[in-house]
Amino acid sequence: MLLGLSAYLSEEFSVAGARDVRRQLDAVRDRIPFPPPDTIEQSPLRNLFDYLELKSHDAVLGRTQWLRGELAEIDRELLSALAETQRGDLTVNDLQEIDSLLWDMRDRVDTFELMDDGRWPLQCLIAYVDARMKRCLETN
Repeated sequence: MLLGLSAYLSEEFSVAGARDVRRQLDAVRDRIPFPPPDTIEQSPLRNLFDYLELKSHDAVLGRTQWLRGELAEIDRELLSALAETQRGDLTVNDLQEIDSLLWDMRDRVDTFELMDDGRWPLQCLIAYVDARMKRCLETN
């Protein structure tokens, strides 16, 4: 469900679309566990949820940085990499390319100001794609 919301929010980045996504997130909020208090490590599912919640919050507020510029470009590249991890026929070379892309995206996101609105959601999405890629590696 969360993956579908991610695609929908990217296609329908509007106040109305974001409100719809936020309603659906509210419906599953209690089923997405927070990390234990003694760790900062989040589950992949929590990372995807946080990414969607933060991005949809920006859309509800009418922030357009997700539509163009570097933030939008990184977001699109990460969503494309996420789509790749869902293919069943990934080779080791494919996974290495995704891993390389993730390192590049981490470096780009690290150049954002600490309080930049896009920094944390993108870090959450990077962590989620990384977890998906590792799961693919385990099954190959």
